[in-house]
Amino acid sequence: MLEYSYVGFQSRTFRILPNKNLSLNVRLGTGIELQEVVVKANSFQESIRSTEMSVEEISTKEVKIIPALLGESDILKVIQLKPGIPSGSEGSTGLFVRGGAADQNLIVLDEALVYNANHLFGFFSTFNTDAVKDLKAHKGGFPAQYGGRLSR
Repeated sequence: MLEYSYVGFQSRTFRILPNKNLSLNVRLGTGIELQEVVVKANSFQESIRSTEMSVEEISTKEVKIIPALLGESDILKVIQLKPGIPSGSEGSTGLFVRGGAADQNLIVLDEALVYNANHLFGFFSTFNTDAVKDLKAHKGGFPAQYGGRLSR
């Protein structure tokens, strides 16, 4: 028994008798063919549905999987993990959106302005993660209805 095999091809087995010189040309059949693999970053439907640029959307599910200090998750700390929103220096709890100052941000909770979003120097969250459905952070080109501030 003589078996021919190669990666990606079907193997073939021949029964030969060793009584004479033999020359054998073997063609291996194609092996397993995979279906087409499509890799998409953002679907076309997503780009049609959302025309907002420089907007970070964060769900509470995303907030809850990130490890939290003292077991309490903080939405403002999760925002600081997004690109374009650095946390600033050590010990500061403000948001610095695209280079703006911490007091230039507009924070709105259920259509009410939040003037100071830092509670007890940032150790505890001002916003209850269980009460917040989702969060949108505009990093640039925010709508006119949110005017009056340099960052949002």
